[in-house]
Amino acid sequence: MILADLDHEPAATRDCVKRAFWAYVECALFASVHDDEPMDGIFDMGDLTDEALGLMLSEVYDFLCDCWQADVDLSPVEPEMFGHDFWLTRNGHGAGFWDRGLGDLGLQLSDMARAYGSSDLYVGDDGRVYVA
Repeated sequence: MILADLDHEPAATRDCVKRAFWAYVECALFASVHDDEPMDGIFDMGDLTDEALGLMLSEVYDFLCDCWQADVDLSPVEPEMFGHDFWLTRNGHGAGFWDRGLGDLGLQLSDMARAYGSSDLYVGDDGRVYVA
């Protein structure tokens, strides 16, 4: 999936997905390490492969769609917070949706995010960043 694949969505939905996606990638780089260094100090979004970005976008979009289809009220959650907390929660970091003071909403989003399993960034032999 690429951002152009969202062209069929209403503008508000596209904006929400894009904002959540950028925050998701930013958090993934921030929370990942390479050679004991935080990846966000070494790499940026341009270092991720197209396949990695496509997979990450698909997962953010799918998770948002899951929330919308389940009638989860996301109004207290800014898209950037959504993307950030999705990465942290699904990967079992010590912070995430459950840690935002959102009460039952935070617990519900945490359970839904954990269902996606963990995801990791890694550097390939070509120096590009991949996702597994």
